[in-house]
Amino acid sequence: MVSHLAAQIELCKFCDSTNLIKQTGDAEPTSHYGHLTCGDCKKFITWLQDPALTEVFEVRQGMIRDLLKRSGSLNQCEAPFLRNILNQRYLTPKQQDWLDKIFMRVLGRVSPRQPAAKQNPPTQRVAGQFGLP
Repeated sequence: MVSHLAAQIELCKFCDSTNLIKQTGDAEPTSHYGHLTCGDCKKFITWLQDPALTEVFEVRQGMIRDLLKRSGSLNQCEAPFLRNILNQRYLTPKQQDWLDKIFMRVLGRVSPRQPAAKQNPPTQRVAGQFGLP
C-alpha cells in the first residue's frame, strides 16, 4: 500500500517519465517512510506516507467525528480541541493523552495510536573527515 498522494502521481513533473521508483523500508536511509524518485532523470518527486500511520489517522478521524456528534457529552474545552486536531496527522504526546482521556470518558476506550517513529542508526565519525580529529 502506498500513500494516496503517491498513488495519484503517474508522471515525473520534471521529464514526464512514467518510470517512477518507490523506495521504502530499510532501503530508505532517512527517517521518512519512503520516497518517490524518477527512474529516468533521478530527481526526487515526493515523500511517501507510512500506510500504517495513514490507517491510524483515518480511524482516529472517524472516531473524533463520532465524538463531535455527541457534543452533549463534551465540555466547553473538549469540542474545540477535537475540531483543532481532527485533520492533524501527528499528535504530540500531550495531545494524545488528552484525546485518550476524552475517548475513555465518552466511549470507554482509548484512541488509536500512531506507530513509533523510525530510528536511524547513528552516523559514524570518520577521522579526518570535515576536519574532525
